[in-house]
Amino acid sequence: MITPGSGSNILQFATALASGTAGSVAGVDASTGTDTITAFVVANDQFQLDITVFGTTAGTAGGTLAATQFDAVAGTAAAITAADVQTGDIGIVFDTTNSDLYFIEAGATFTSGTTTLATLLAAGAAFNIADITSITGTLAATDFNIIA
Repeated sequence: MITPGSGSNILQFATALASGTAGSVAGVDASTGTDTITAFVVANDQFQLDITVFGTTAGTAGGTLAATQFDAVAGTAAAITAADVQTGDIGIVFDTTNSDLYFIEAGATFTSGTTTLATLLAAGAAFNIADITSITGTLAATDFNIIA
């Protein structure tokens, strides 16, 4: 459980690779489980994604996640299209219904251009990296900074 303090907080996803390659679900260490973040304030806080874990498709160190690599959907049955999370790149999807944050691996298959988060989870192409119990503001790609 992560309980950020008041003011600006940096929440870093930089767990060493378990197996597989950077940018794949196997490369993100699922054995560490899903982080529970008790509070996130968009105006103050930020997430950091390590490109050695999430792959160079996450962007360039020092930059933010591209808008084509982030989507917010209402529930795991909501449609995610290849236009929402660009095929070939990693993606971060925020489930606004359950306040869960998911990593979508590079090259995830979008059947007929559209799939659901539930389908990606069942196929092993997505992993729940965080449960945010309280969020203030609207999460966007610019809330994710890329580090090396």
